[in-house]
Amino acid sequence: MQKNRRARVAAFQILFSDEVNPYKNIPEDLILERVHGDHDQFQYAMMLVRGTFQNRSKIDEYIRTSCDNWAFNRLAPTDRNILRIGIFELLYTDTPPAVTINEAIEIAKEYGNKNSGGFVNAILDRIRKEHSHSES
Repeated sequence: MQKNRRARVAAFQILFSDEVNPYKNIPEDLILERVHGDHDQFQYAMMLVRGTFQNRSKIDEYIRTSCDNWAFNRLAPTDRNILRIGIFELLYTDTPPAVTINEAIEIAKEYGNKNSGGFVNAILDRIRKEHSHSES
């Protein structure tokens, strides 16, 4: 398992549940429990959650423009939140893109439907390519 997988899964679970029942504050105790008390994993998960919340409108716009012929509100909440974390990592962290995309695919396979892994891969890879061209 990749080093920060637990943190990514915890962040995904927080973002997913926030869509159903929005939080007033990030449930730090829940994140700490989900990462089994690992301080480094807790910090990474908090960075993902905070960063994704702070940049959600920009991240969601990336999703909207990358999903050809698919309405944003029709995306499965699991896929949408896995994409949010993946896009945040691609755009705002130093995590290697291959690691970010592979981790997102694995989480999508575990928590999404049978097509989620391929869908997440296609969207994140498109954003990775567009982002790397914009930095050239």
